[in-house]
Amino acid sequence: MVCGGASTFTATRRDAAVPRGGAFATGSPTTRRLRAGLVAAQIALSIVLLTGTGLLVRTVDRLLDEDSGFESRRALTARLMLADRMFIDGGAATAFVDTLLERVRGLSGVQAAGVGSLLPPDEAPLMVSMFFESATRAEYVTLSFGTVTAGYFEALGTPLAAGRRFDAGDDLAEVSPVMLSETAARFAYPNQDPVGRPMIYDFDVLGIARGDSPVVAVVGDVKHRGLDAPRAGSMYVPWRRAPTGVAHLVVRTTGDPAALVPAVRDLIRTLNPSLPIP
Repeated sequence: MVCGGASTFTATRRDAAVPRGGAFATGSPTTRRLRAGLVAAQIALSIVLLTGTGLLVRTVDRLLDEDSGFESRRALTARLMLADRMFIDGGAATAFVDTLLERVRGLSGVQAAGVGSLLPPDEAPLMVSMFFESATRAEYVTLSFGTVTAGYFEALGTPLAAGRRFDAGDDLAEVSPVMLSETAARFAYPNQDPVGRPMIYDFDVLGIARGDSPVVAVVGDVKHRGLDAPRAGSMYVPWRRAPTGVAHLVVRTTGDPAALVPAVRDLIRTLNPSLPIP
């Protein structure tokens, strides 16, 4: 505007993209295409990851819905390294397990406690082949083989389908009884009740020689070879009949099992200070 014969100009600066090496700061067409390609790749990768996550979640849900044969909630376990051999002689190891179970069962909040040679779902079991012969068939079957104490299946949460579980009297019986899983029972005695019938076996290669043992119970199938593995048959004998160098203590509690960890550790340490406590 004009004032007193002098001219005053007010200018407003407008920022604009400044050329840099022939390309504007907003990027050349090539740069823009590259950025768009990277964005598209990120979106595609995100879709793949989300899809994979969804499939993983559905797989886990499916596995958790499977009947595993045990109930992990409110269960405490401890691996007992009693010796460096698969099977061991009795004596100190069996006395230790007997005393440990007696004292663990006396702890407040304990519903059941037991020891077994195998622990699902990823403790690889010992597999044995058995031959069944009758007027209508002659065939082999492969079974998981385990040794368990009284209270083991109650602590594990494995259902009892027929008969009775092991008790203290089975350790001293003249002939060792056996327990079969449902799949093993159907194979051994198809369309029959196996309880009270004989289960003939002889595992000399394992140092276990038994024969004509009565079947005292049928329990649910337990997935010992992974939750995604098919259901398989299992056979069990009392732990004292064939004590194992590695055993698993299983404790079922009425509350949070973690609350019992210090007490169980103290018991193990008191009974055997040299025993490692995982």
